[in-house]
Amino acid sequence: LVGTFGVAAGGAPKICPPADVVLPVPLPREYVVFHAWSGGYKKHLKEWPNANWVALTRRALDAGLPVVFTGGRSDCERTMQLIGATGVDDGRLINAAGALTLPETVEVLSRARVVASVCTGIMHLAAAVGARVVSLHGPTSSKRWGAIGSGVVSVDAAQDGCGFLNLGFEDEGQRRDCMVSIPVEAVWAALRQQLGD
Repeated sequence: LVGTFGVAAGGAPKICPPADVVLPVPLPREYVVFHAWSGGYKKHLKEWPNANWVALTRRALDAGLPVVFTGGRSDCERTMQLIGATGVDDGRLINAAGALTLPETVEVLSRARVVASVCTGIMHLAAAVGARVVSLHGPTSSKRWGAIGSGVVSVDAAQDGCGFLNLGFEDEGQRRDCMVSIPVEAVWAALRQQLGD
């Protein structure tokens, strides 16, 4: 934004977690955060299929990483369904959707080993707190809408015609299957890269 006025911005956005945050739910010492839900206009176009999140969750668990799911209050039920679809009910999957204030969310993101998110505000917030981020882009292009920071790895849909959103409303006549085309293997490889595996 400031570049349009001839101002050279050399630093990425940065947010420091407040020092006095007490989380309402106990978290494991190490965990990853998955943010499956988008917001805004035509948000469903930016959401990855639940079956893919389930497969990614199982891989994280197989690697010994508990998963914290974030989201808004309106995402709580969908998150419970997503967790239920994994078939895992042993405490390693935590539904924090709608349970955290903004400062608490900042704390949870900052302590995560990796945050995997669709293109939405949490993706940008995670990058701003210095978390390692894997961002998923279908109708959005990471070059235009991606998170900014040295700890960000973006996974863009490889199909022709994806990444078409510029200002956010150019969806007329565009693909509806961009997020479906992002394979679990590509996201898992990006997560492993971020974990240093």
